[in-house]
Amino acid sequence: MIKYVALFLWLFFLVSCAGPNTHHTSSSSTAPNSSVSKSVTPPPIFGMKWVRKEYSKHGDKEVLVIEETMAGDILHGPFRYYYFPSGKLKYEGVYNRSQVDGVVTHYYESGALEKIRTFSNGKLDGPFIRYCENGNVLTKYLYSMDELDGKAEHFYDCTGIIKEVIFYEKGKMNGRKTVYFMDGKVQSELSYVEGKREGVFHSFFEDGTPEVEGAFENDQETGEWVSSYQGGNIKAKEYYINGEYDGKIQFFYPKGTLREEAHYKLGKREGCRKYYFKNGKLKTEEYYKSGLLDGKKKQYAGSGYLWLVENYKAGQLDGPSRQYSKSGHVIKELNYRMGKEISQ
Repeated sequence: MIKYVALFLWLFFLVSCAGPNTHHTSSSSTAPNSSVSKSVTPPPIFGMKWVRKEYSKHGDKEVLVIEETMAGDILHGPFRYYYFPSGKLKYEGVYNRSQVDGVVTHYYESGALEKIRTFSNGKLDGPFIRYCENGNVLTKYLYSMDELDGKAEHFYDCTGIIKEVIFYEKGKMNGRKTVYFMDGKVQSELSYVEGKREGVFHSFFEDGTPEVEGAFENDQETGEWVSSYQGGNIKAKEYYINGEYDGKIQFFYPKGTLREEAHYKLGKREGCRKYYFKNGKLKTEEYYKSGLLDGKKKQYAGSGYLWLVENYKAGQLDGPSRQYSKSGHVIKELNYRMGKEISQ
């Protein structure tokens, strides 16, 4: 009996809505001469499927912007979204009981494929691929229940040439990360364990010669790191413990002569630090304690003579400061206490 009553009501609705007097409900305008409206659709009976359509007014035309399949009052079935005001397809997919399920395909307004995303019960699950408008792949990811899981690839912009390959497990980098030059040669290699850098790191110049060599432990630099100039000469030698400088650190000029040498303890300068001119002669000699200048600081001219001696305590000038001539005579003298000049 109830089914017959419902059928009668359904037929009555169709008759009352038929003809030229069909109405539309409109929302407020979002732009001049533009408004959004929803098409009138018969109310669902017993969970029957129907299509909800939404329009946006452009001038004297109504442009379809959304199509969604409903089962009763829930999203269930194909959906499509369109560009406004062109009306071209923007993206499409399928709902399963209000959850996106399967492949969602996105398009550029030109019609070219923009990206595909794969879902399961509303969560990213499977390939996620982005494309340039020319059709070349830009990025490739694999997801499992909304987390990156598996091989990820990045490509040089719109060329289709691979740039880097990374492996993920449960949303964290886990495995080898390799970065490539455009000619396919390896630029750098590094391993990750549960999102943290671990093990040996190598980077290279385009000719294949080493640029940087070092190692990570628990996501922090450890041990000796050596970087080089292209051509082979050493650029720097650095020592780390738990990601901080510790030990002797050296930097070199491109031709191989020493530029700077310093000592560190737990990330802070400690002891003597020296700078050199390109000709190998000493330029500056200074001393540190717990990261602060402490003791004598001597500066030399390029020709080799001592021209300035200063005294520091806890990072501040403290004591006499003397400037010398080439012959070694004092030509200027000042006195400081806790960083402030005092009269002699």
